[in-house]
Order: sequence, then C-alpha cells, then structure tokens
Amino acid sequence: MKIRLWDTRITFFTEMIPQPPDIRVKTELSRQNDHPFVKSPHKTLVCMSLPVLLSLVAEPLTGLVDTGFVARLGAEPLAALGAGTVALSIIFWVFNFLGIGSQTQVAQACGRTELKRAAEIGGLAMVLSAAIGGLIILGGLPLTAFFIFTTRAATRIGPDAGAAHQAIRQMWVFTALFLDAYAISGQSLIGFFMGPGRLEQARRVARLVCLWSLATGVVLSAAMWLGQDFVVGLLLPPSAAGIFFAAWLMALIFQPINALAFATDGIHWGTGDFRFLRNVMISATAFGAIAVYLLDETVSGALTRIWIITGCWITIRAGFGVSRIWPGIGKSPLKRGYED
Repeated sequence: MKIRLWDTRITFFTEMIPQPPDIRVKTELSRQNDHPFVKSPHKTLVCMSLPVLLSLVAEPLTGLVDTGFVARLGAEPLAALGAGTVALSIIFWVFNFLGIGSQTQVAQACGRTELKRAAEIGGLAMVLSAAIGGLIILGGLPLTAFFIFTTRAATRIGPDAGAAHQAIRQMWVFTALFLDAYAISGQSLIGFFMGPGRLEQARRVARLVCLWSLATGVVLSAAMWLGQDFVVGLLLPPSAAGIFFAAWLMALIFQPINALAFATDGIHWGTGDFRFLRNVMISATAFGAIAVYLLDETVSGALTRIWIITGCWITIRAGFGVSRIWPGIGKSPLKRGYED
C-alpha cells in the first residue's frame, strides 16, 4: 500500500512539472491505446484508403472525359490524344516522387512519436518541391518511359490501334486508383510500425494490403469483363472496336497481378526500400522496352501483343515485390528490426 501511494504521489508531481510540448505529446501518446490497426486492421485499412481514393480521382476522371469526347471525333484524333495524355500522366506520376519519400519518413517519425521531426520533414518536402521542381522527374523515369514506348508503338500500328490503346490505358489508369489507395495507406501504416521497429505489425499490414488489393483486382477484372461493351460505346470510335477486344482481354487478365504490383510498391515505400524498387522498375522497363522494340507492328494482333508485354512488365514488378516480402529475398527491411 505504501509503495502504491508513493508511486501515485510521484506520478502526480511529475505531471505538475511543465514539460516541453514534444515531451507532453509523447507522454500523452504513450498513454493512449495502440494504433487502431492493431485492434481493427481491416476497418482501419479500408477507412484510410477511401479518402485517398477520393483525393486521387480528379486527373484520371478528366482523362476519361477527354477520351470519351474526342472518341466522337474519330480514331485519328483519339490516337493523337493518347500522346498528350501520356505527357500529362508523366507529370501526375513523377511529382508523386517527393511525396512518396516524405510520406515514409513522416510515418516512421510518427511511429516513434517524434512529431516535431515529422513536421520538419513535411515542411522540408514543400520547400524542396518548390526549389527543385522538374528535377524530381528522374525518380519516375522508368515508369513514364514504359508508357511512352507502348503508346508510341500503338500509334505506329495505325489510328485505330492508337485509339483503342488510349481507351484501354485510360481505363487502366482509372482502375489503378483503387489499387493505389491501398498502396498509399499501406505505406503509411508500415512506415508507422517500422519507425519503432514493430516488425510483426508491419508484416501484418503487408499481408492485409496484399489480400485486399488482390481481391479488388479480381473484382476489377470482373467489372472490366462485364462492362466492356459500355467502354466501347463510351470511349471508342466505331472503327476501333474490332481491334479493341483482344487487347482489352489481356488488360483485364493481368489486373489481379497488377494489384499485387501496386500493393508491394506501397509496402516497400513504407519500409524505405527505394533502391530495391528502383532496380526492379529499371529491370522490368528494360525488358518491356526491348520487347516493344522487337515487336513487328505490321502483324495481326500487334496491339494485343503490346498489352501482353505490359502484362509481363507488371508480372516482373509483382513477382519481385512479393518475393521481397515472402520469403524476403536479399536485404529485405521486413526481415530486420525488432520483433514485437
């Protein structure tokens, strides 16, 4: 009883001593229950992903509207639009580079309850984005290069192929929003748990992000199959419909694998495994670029082959991404750190 009373008095007088803001925040956070993900993992992941999805929807929706409008003008204008939307997508993807890096650092700092450090990182990211501008383009170069290669090859086949490729690619970008939402949420959660070295919780996040992404990829494949006539009527000129369906089939077949590629990207962003992701992206893009270069654009089904190559590009990324987690090839961050 005396010991408990003495502990209570010490706690009381300790709380009365003025503390710096950062220390008070750490003390308060340590008293609170653990991150909601620990008790409600599925609910937390979905609730985090929905706002992310809404924040990403503007640019792809604009692209769909543009595609649907220009499709009424014919195959040649739509094929030409494809080149323009690639340029816009390049800006959209490339300028995510700095945000990806800062998001990981902020999440890890929050996991360690170093909120002052997290605020400093956020402020630094805004300063750097204003200062270096277009020079961050190097971070997304392999991804954008692959889009350029495939779009160029499709337009060289002919106007109808270019128009069909634009419609498929724009729908692919739109469906990627649902997958990217899980990836970004997973990045934050894994960063939060990797910061203090809670490896088991980080692995748990990785498992659920992959499961939800894979399930969503299957649903998206089914939706693409059921909605293909609607897409043709909305996004394609009549002359391009014949060349569309086989390539569209390839795009929907690879959608679940694409889901895993996005999921593992987010997971490795969260662990800060940027060098690994860079090497995988360069390798996959090198394969895809060589395959597109060797493609005979005069043969029947050339557009379908472009989307088969795209599927292989996706599979390389997904395969290495998953194997970095299970079993954890190379120096995987998910194999290191402190156990829960």
